[in-house]
Amino acid sequence: HSEKKIKKLIRQWLNVDFYLITRERQYKNIERKVIAEEFLDSGGGSQLVDYKVYCFNGKPHMIQVISERSGFNQEHTYYDCDWKKLSVYRKEYSEGKAEEKPDNLS
Repeated sequence: HSEKKIKKLIRQWLNVDFYLITRERQYKNIERKVIAEEFLDSGGGSQLVDYKVYCFNGKPHMIQVISERSGFNQEHTYYDCDWKKLSVYRKEYSEGKAEEKPDNLS
């Protein structure tokens, strides 16, 4: 991507009001910013897989795996802490394919 295209994309992102889209209160009345981080390469041309661990009272209970994050066809899959796939879905995202349990999950 050229610098010009990247700046145009960032301007588009800054014009999106996520509170109006999702009604998530943490997005209401906040100053919009873009934080640029170093690119992490997973190798082989594939995208990084995003893991989110949901903890309650300091203990992990559920793991969300997000893949295909660069487009509008994100895939979300949910697991318990024993890596059993859960029947949890978000209607705005496709269910992802089963991911291998990460070696360092524990």
